Amino acid sequence: MKTRTGFTLIELLVVIALLALLIGLLLPALGQARRTARLGVCGSNLRQVGVAVGTYAADFEDKIASFSWNRGNYHSEYPDLNGARQHVDATMYQLTEIIRRTTGDENFPRLESRAPHRRFSHAVVVDYMAETLPEETAACPEDRVLQRWQRDPADFPEIDPNAGDAYNRMFPFASSYQFVPASWAPDTWKRRTNTVSQAPGDHDLFLYPRGARLGERLLREVDFPASKVQMFDFYDRHSGPRDQFYAYADAKTDLLFFDGSVRFLTTGDAHDSFAPNDRTGRGVTRLTYAPNTLYEPPTRSGNAIDTGLESYFRWTRAGLHGIDYGGAALDGGEGE
Repeated sequence: MKTRTGFTLIELLVVIALLALLIGLLLPALGQARRTARLGVCGSNLRQVGVAVGTYAADFEDKIASFSWNRGNYHSEYPDLNGARQHVDATMYQLTEIIRRTTGDENFPRLESRAPHRRFSHAVVVDYMAETLPEETAACPEDRVLQRWQRDPADFPEIDPNAGDAYNRMFPFASSYQFVPASWAPDTWKRRTNTVSQAPGDHDLFLYPRGARLGERLLREVDFPASKVQMFDFYDRHSGPRDQFYAYADAKTDLLFFDGSVRFLTTGDAHDSFAPNDRTGRGVTRLTYAPNTLYEPPTRSGNAIDTGLESYFRWTRAGLHGIDYGGAALDGGEGE
């Protein structure tokens, strides 16, 4: 008599069922572990920026890293980048020069139609650290679109048909993270001159008055570094089943504070914003979220736009001197 050592069909089916059950139990845990790991990488990206900004300030008279060119205060090795007529034009030309030098493409077209501060301020830090663009850490690990464009900057769709060739070609060099406007623009109006403010019809555009000089903000102007946001992920990519714009009250994003810490906090727990050109100091800045469907998550409502969103820490009351989380919000008012 021979002894049978194989499995019966029923035994094999039981083993397969048990394996399927174990996989079903483990996959959500593995998925959560991956999301947690990517959140950690996102925070690490921001911490590196915080360290670089601190080092930059130590080398440049306490100045916060930002585009430093203003009309009449710079000279470029590229003749077409000299002679800016407005302060904001000079910052466009500075970004153009950085991209030309860091990519080696001396024929890269001059940016003229879009101010660079929202998505490209990190380029100043990259240039200071002698790195090249695109910079991998400029992309959140959940920002698949930007990562894809970074891998092949020459192969990506037209972002904005009204923005010109230079802006569209620059987009692979953008960042998932944005510096708050107070880090590179005056906090409030002064002597009848307006400062940079939010464009009312588009979450992604600012208004640049002629008289406001850009850059030149100092770290020592930050009165509450552990409570003031310096840089933030523009979208909530980590907390839910789908991405969403940061300004929804229940959104959660990674935030870099001026003390160098990074925290994953709910937007609605921050203090309300202010309107920097409101002489009363009582106004707030509200956003109209009009997403570009190529790279931005849809609105919460499902409509083309969502209006009336509070901007929170993007426009901190009292600017660099203000408080975003914890304590009491400061009043806005005259000054810089």
